[in-house]
Amino acid sequence: MKNLPELFRDELKPGEKLLWTGRPRQGIILRRADWLLVPFSLAWCIFVIYWEKTVISNSATSGIWLVGIPFILVGLYLLVGRFFLDQARRASLFYALTNERAIIITGQEKKRIRTVVIRQEPQINTTRQGGGRGTITFGPLHPLAWVVTASGVPDTGNYNIPPAFDSLEDVKTVYQIVKRLQKEKS
Repeated sequence: MKNLPELFRDELKPGEKLLWTGRPRQGIILRRADWLLVPFSLAWCIFVIYWEKTVISNSATSGIWLVGIPFILVGLYLLVGRFFLDQARRASLFYALTNERAIIITGQEKKRIRTVVIRQEPQINTTRQGGGRGTITFGPLHPLAWVVTASGVPDTGNYNIPPAFDSLEDVKTVYQIVKRLQKEKS
């Protein structure tokens, strides 16, 4: 893997300077929405497994037990799988701030690049958790976006989730750079 500044070199415009590069926190992360989603998915799994056990033990109709399998898989995804999908997604995320833009690269071999011109984005929000961690969002959020992003469902277009520097270790420092850039450009 290239070091972070090298990863962004090809994305810079003439005269653009790289001010900061970073990555989201790695590993499994519990988010605010998990206070709702974990108990829900646990209840879902318990109910579906109980239903499946009852259907199999009664064996009223052969094959009806197959109906429960997708529900069990959804429950297991909500309970455990989404954490691993989120971890894998963040493992291929890279962030940069230049004197003009915020750049987000997803992937290394097959890159997906999102940019935000900082002086043109009127709404930049920060969400802070303990230990100085947090997220910077470039644009307005839908009120239910926190549930959708925590669910691990990729690219949920209904909620128009804006670009974000997710799960930064030192969100305050990065946010101060963004605010300074906004003031300089106005």
